[in-house]
Amino acid sequence: MGDTILMAGAVGESETEFRIVGYYETRLTGEGALGSLKIYGALLRLSELQGILAYEDIKEEDRADTLSLSLEPATDVDAFLDKFKAAYPEYAEDIKTKKEMIADASQYSAMSSVFYQVIGSVALIISLLFVASIMIMAVYERTNEIGMMRAIGISRKTIFLEIFTEGFVIVIMGALLGLIPGYFGSIALGNYMASSIGINQTFTAFTPEMIKNALLEVIILGSLFTLYPAWKASKMNILEALKYTG
Repeated sequence: MGDTILMAGAVGESETEFRIVGYYETRLTGEGALGSLKIYGALLRLSELQGILAYEDIKEEDRADTLSLSLEPATDVDAFLDKFKAAYPEYAEDIKTKKEMIADASQYSAMSSVFYQVIGSVALIISLLFVASIMIMAVYERTNEIGMMRAIGISRKTIFLEIFTEGFVIVIMGALLGLIPGYFGSIALGNYMASSIGINQTFTAFTPEMIKNALLEVIILGSLFTLYPAWKASKMNILEALKYTG
């Protein structure tokens, strides 16, 4: 290793010098007759091979865009980085240590947490307003029915509990069904964020405690949003409800 090989280029082009940095074994090397054969090969980047063959018009760029280095435990990371940046100044701004990547991940995690909270809060409020609107419409559509229930002696409390229970059931069903798209959506967003900063890290955690807290929050807020339709139904005047034709 360390020897150099000169390879002639196309006509009129200068020679290209390659330095041997290592070797590898293939299935063509081994015992017996194959072991006595001298088989030589070289590993080249596609762009290097095309440069040697003067295929400039169809030259493809190398696909590798990231290089990961694993250092010995006793290595002075700062000194190594200084040497590396001095040797390759064009990549100095793109070099990141594991600490810097963790710091970036923490920053992205904090930003994504705020983003998720804002999006989740807006979606929750819109959903609960939608439930409240449905219940209010249901109350108006059942005005005559509610009037007849009051006329035969059913109490305001019973009507209140009936409307409230209907809204409560809708909220619970919506919360349970919302876990499915919420789970897959958060996984997709977490994977996208991890890939965007170049680390293999999980940013999404669906734990029983988190699911319980989320369901509890939705149920409590949903119950509050169904109080008004239930109160509106219980306060209807019997005569006006019976005369309602809308």
